[in-house]
Amino acid sequence: MSDMVQLLYDAVKPVMRTWTEEGIYAISFFVYSNEAYEYRGYDNVSIFEISYNTESDCPGAGPGSEERWNYACWRQNTTPIISVDEPDPLTDALFDWYAEQGIDDIGYEDPDGMYDENMMYIGSGPAGNKELVDLAAEVALRLRCEGFVDAQFGPGVPILIHGLETTGYELDATKRANPNGEAENYLKFENGIADPFADADLLSSMFAGDDDDDEDFEPKFDLLNIPMKLLTQSGLIGPNCTKDEFFDALRVLGLSDEEIAILKSVNSDEDFGS
Repeated sequence: MSDMVQLLYDAVKPVMRTWTEEGIYAISFFVYSNEAYEYRGYDNVSIFEISYNTESDCPGAGPGSEERWNYACWRQNTTPIISVDEPDPLTDALFDWYAEQGIDDIGYEDPDGMYDENMMYIGSGPAGNKELVDLAAEVALRLRCEGFVDAQFGPGVPILIHGLETTGYELDATKRANPNGEAENYLKFENGIADPFADADLLSSMFAGDDDDDEDFEPKFDLLNIPMKLLTQSGLIGPNCTKDEFFDALRVLGLSDEEIAILKSVNSDEDFGS
């Protein structure tokens, strides 16, 4: 029986060894199916590509920002591992492994099992997709547990297992691949709970003046210019919050009482809620 984890590991690791660019903060294991992808007479089959993004690709982006974690914003410098360009020995090995696992109808997904009554996606992708996601997660976990990822890129760099529209089983795979919380900021972003105030640049832009002792120090930040979507991402407040609720949430997010007092002084009660 084919050891697909070993075969994928042997293909992935040499490529990652060549990644020596400074500032790599995240690694992408991209698994994606498309109707246009055909192999061995099957369509909608899944590919597997690897890439990375660097701090210089998203200068000033906060830990929870879309620019940092949305794959569409990345440079897309991908290297194919599983390809649909026939013939491909590794893709052939994957299809043989599919057969050994009893996985047939590659690329087919039953439409009746894709969405729940609220039209939330609950499927596992076309046949072969989730299985490839799980294989990618095992490869990532092996690379991490043996110390290769930390040694090559520095501690804490996450490996993200994902497609274009991240599913629940892909998030689960990313958790498995990063067992010590390396992907925490990414997972928060994907779950819509990223802290918009985690970016020091955003916090510092709230105020004018170069130091705290400046007698002419005045706030220049209009609180209500923060989109309410950002304010509610933390889950601490709702869109119709009161002024007190709003400032209590800012305190939880790390603003000091002095900063909050300054912001309170420039915003009136009628600006909040209903």
